Amino acid sequence: MLQALTRNPLADPGLLGINAGASAAVVTAITFFGVTSLSGYVWFAFCGAAAVGRDRVVPRRTPGAHARCGSCSRAPRSAPRSTATSRP
Repeated sequence: MLQALTRNPLADPGLLGINAGASAAVVTAITFFGVTSLSGYVWFAFCGAAAVGRDRVVPRRTPGAHARCGSCSRAPRSAPRSTATSRP
């Protein structure tokens, strides 16, 4: 699935940080919630991976998102800056 989304035949879950999100969630569960069962590890890992996957894979639909992107063709064009500076 990641290979299709990123159009990269070598893509893996580590490319977008999904492995790291799962690991961070498990460490958080052990440290702060005292989870010790294998099923608890699995559920927290799944939730951490899903949270990171949601943030990385699902595009954000915020107003003005293209205004922040300089490389996007839909970004508003600004007037070119003058490279010459006048000094007194």
